[in-house]
Amino acid sequence: MRKILVTGSNGQLGLYFKKTPNSSLFSMIYTHHSSVLGFINMDISNEEQVRSVLNNFKPDIIINTAALT
Repeated sequence: MRKILVTGSNGQLGLYFKKTPNSSLFSMIYTHHSSVLGFINMDISNEEQVRSVLNNFKPDIIINTAALT
């Protein structure tokens, strides 16, 4: 099973990925820049957090939907 990590998952674009139906072909990992239920805490401007999440989950694909607003 492939792992897909989506950054900015609580934003306008990221929420569309949250609506993706579950699949036996891939698992989705959703991140948010602060602690929010259902999301992995990862601030993309914090190199240590990013490395930790990538080392922990080892995603096959990363979709960056994070943005400054």
